[in-house]
Amino acid sequence: MSKYFSLSEMTHSGTAISRGIPNTPNATQKRDLLRLMDYLDGIREEFGEPIKVTSGFRSWDVNHAVGGVKKSQHLAGQAADIVPAKSPERLRELFDLIRKRGGFQQVIYERKGNSVWVHVAIPPLGEMPRQEAMTTNDGKNFTRLK
Repeated sequence: MSKYFSLSEMTHSGTAISRGIPNTPNATQKRDLLRLMDYLDGIREEFGEPIKVTSGFRSWDVNHAVGGVKKSQHLAGQAADIVPAKSPERLRELFDLIRKRGGFQQVIYERKGNSVWVHVAIPPLGEMPRQEAMTTNDGKNFTRLK
């Protein structure tokens, strides 16, 4: 099990609760959530302070309700949106740490309105990480980083 994260944290959804939508992963999604939690444990260790998961696993209905993309890795339990729990000003540092550390499928520094977070996804089981790094200010237009 994870040192810093719990399955309940990774599956918590205010939208699911307020709308009465089930948000329970199946066995395959749970397996990938555990892999994601293991990856995030390493990030947390290196970052040196708590990381808050603002969005982890999403069922199809929850993903639709929050306006997520149809092929979101949140659906597979392979992605989380995260922020520093104590020092929001360190968000860019968290993003840069993930880029430097590697092993990710995708990392995105996202801003939408007044909200800002880092989306990080791990590769599907058995796949090599693509290590795509991007930024977006609207969730639609992305700038790829080298």
